[in-house]
Amino acid sequence: EDITTGEQDTEREVIAEMVEDITANFEALPKYDGDLGEFLDTINDQLEDCYEELSPDQKKALAIKLTSVLSGECHENISRAVVHHPNFVRLLGVVLNMQHDPNFQARRRHPSYRPIRDAITTATRVLSLTPGKYDFDTGAYTPPEH
Repeated sequence: EDITTGEQDTEREVIAEMVEDITANFEALPKYDGDLGEFLDTINDQLEDCYEELSPDQKKALAIKLTSVLSGECHENISRAVVHHPNFVRLLGVVLNMQHDPNFQARRRHPSYRPIRDAITTATRVLSLTPGKYDFDTGAYTPPEH
């Protein structure tokens, strides 16, 4: 057995577990009745721990999956919190960048691309609720000038 392969499998398992935890927390967001700020901090920290370890395709899959669980009420909660949680901004940026992908452009009306269309719509809605500028690479937020 190759030791390197074993380590890679373990790393993949760890990342998969982290993604499952993040997904479970995101899915709990609409029903969460505790301290929302603290819960969002936890999710943001989880995203920070695994985001850089994900491949671009894994980031896209995670972004679509997480964005799809946001309901109308969650849009408002996330939009208020997004400025304080740069990893949410980065995740929403991944979704928004998918609209420029040539594969998506060519097939965007195909039913299999509906989750991507829905995720793009949700990400746009969330970010539109908090005016300002977003740097999707760093997650930095700049409020509008008054």
